Amino acid sequence: MKKLFALCCLAAAASGAWSCSDDYDDTALWQEIEQIKTDIASLNQQVTTLQTAMQDGALITQVTETTEGYKIDFSNNTSIVVKHGTNGTNGTDGAKIGVKEENGVLYWTLDGEFITAPDSQDKIPVTGAAGATGPAGTDGHSPVLAIDDEGYWTVDGERVESNGAPVKAQGDSFFSDVDETEDAVILTLADGSAITIAKYKESSLLFASATLYVPAGQTAEIAYTAARVAFVELMSVPEGWTARLDEQTGKVTVTAPAAATAAANGERLKIVGTDLSGHAMMAAVKLYCTLPEGGFFVYNEGQLGKMPASVNYYVDGEWISRVYASVNPEHPLGNTGVTMVRNATNGLTYLTAKDEHFIVETDADFNYKSELSGENYTDELRQVMGFTVFDATTGYITSGGGVYKVGLNPLTLDTNDRIFEGFNGGRDLCAAGGKLYFIFSNKVYSYDPSTGGAPTELCDAATGFVTLNDGSVWAANNTQIVRIDPANDKVTTIPTGDYSLYFNSMAYTPRSLAAAPDGSSLYFIQQIGSGWSVYGKALGKYDVATGTFSDLWSMPEGYSVYGSGVAVDPDTGKIYVSYTKDGWGANYLKTYIAVLGADGTLEQTIPYLSENETIYWFPSMIVF
Repeated sequence: MKKLFALCCLAAAASGAWSCSDDYDDTALWQEIEQIKTDIASLNQQVTTLQTAMQDGALITQVTETTEGYKIDFSNNTSIVVKHGTNGTNGTDGAKIGVKEENGVLYWTLDGEFITAPDSQDKIPVTGAAGATGPAGTDGHSPVLAIDDEGYWTVDGERVESNGAPVKAQGDSFFSDVDETEDAVILTLADGSAITIAKYKESSLLFASATLYVPAGQTAEIAYTAARVAFVELMSVPEGWTARLDEQTGKVTVTAPAAATAAANGERLKIVGTDLSGHAMMAAVKLYCTLPEGGFFVYNEGQLGKMPASVNYYVDGEWISRVYASVNPEHPLGNTGVTMVRNATNGLTYLTAKDEHFIVETDADFNYKSELSGENYTDELRQVMGFTVFDATTGYITSGGGVYKVGLNPLTLDTNDRIFEGFNGGRDLCAAGGKLYFIFSNKVYSYDPSTGGAPTELCDAATGFVTLNDGSVWAANNTQIVRIDPANDKVTTIPTGDYSLYFNSMAYTPRSLAAAPDGSSLYFIQQIGSGWSVYGKALGKYDVATGTFSDLWSMPEGYSVYGSGVAVDPDTGKIYVSYTKDGWGANYLKTYIAVLGADGTLEQTIPYLSENETIYWFPSMIVF
């Protein structure tokens, strides 16, 4: 190259001129010469490797950021290093190498115009291959773009010219930028044009969930994903079940046995596929036609705009996901689930959400029965918060518009049946001693439906309620616990002293109190911080007999309570605490449920994650 030749001549002259002196240091001169050689080698390697990779139809397997730029690995075992270029690839006269598409083929360009072979005048395809990736030259040879030893762009060894002058490749990078998406890498050239190369993805065959709940005699669908798989078919179906696979939709339709039996529960349906390399792969989903006893439910808020409220069930070390949605695809739950009630009075289940659909009523197997929904209710209620069953045919809700009576089985609401008018202050409520107790704007009220009189304000509280086996009703706020006697609405106030009780003051979540089955203790989440930085970090206990407070258990460092936070298994007395990693975004995928003995001993930590760890459940409450 001319610069290199000139520098070599200068070096030789300098060597002769100063040959009688040992003090001359030409290190910097030779370092510059070596850098020029290195830059040319780097540019040539980038061009030739890129062309070879595209000829081979190679995909990108990995992109690694380095101190110099990016290292890009291809599936044909080649790689290039895209540097943070010092000068880009502009020629001395500003000429720029780029690419342009024509009829689905990328060709090399110079200042936006196609570069052609000197003899045939064929355009130079980036891929240099025949067929879908680019046509071959007229003589069966695909012209090759490269850089010669002196740093000039060439086609088949002849220099590319712009305005009658050869075009030199300058700098140490052929590209000006690198962008990475989930599916591809975009290489931007100096002229702003770009080459997009797909990323390599491993072959996979996966069901959307590891489990599927379908009540006896019912039908449900489960989706699967098949990446780089040639075909998929059913492999085996448990006895008594029927299944049909649709490759077009990527779903399997499953019908449960007409009668639930132990033999039909917990068996696996399997599908099999073959990838593009001929390798077989299998996916399985465990089918349930009844929910095994001994587990617990988690009612989830869902992710606003992406996923409505949902119900999961945990038993024998396994999550059975979306037990409502799997059998009611045409009747989604509302957005931001808050309260779930499994009612022994009428045998039905109620799933409440802040936004449409406000309440969904199901049977004990989660088969849809009725719902409260519609614009008229939205205008009146704004949002629904708490819900309780009063008797077999009557329930009550707190909402953004006040407290309302609700008809059950089926759900009905007459907006004239508002027993208390308020604005955006509704929180928890419960039925006890023939009365309704509710919290609105951090005040506890008592209402007697038998008289129909106006509710009576009793005391301050922000979260509740729990009822003990002596019939008493309990609620709390940051600084006190209150005991209410339904016989006469007498209130006993118990200051919490150094134990500040946590509840979500920014948005409604269900009660942050729980009680031991024998009524001997209350459990609560302790608050740490103040103002906008308030967290629930530890579990506390109030001993009803002695009137004393104590610490039970602290969450791991960097984690805080989520949702109602605490629940107690009425059969075992074990305490369950839901908590998540502090912060935002993907931190909410790190959600866990701690199972504690009555003395606060940690017995089990249950990860509350989806199978692929990309679903934000946001647990609202644990239900037994």
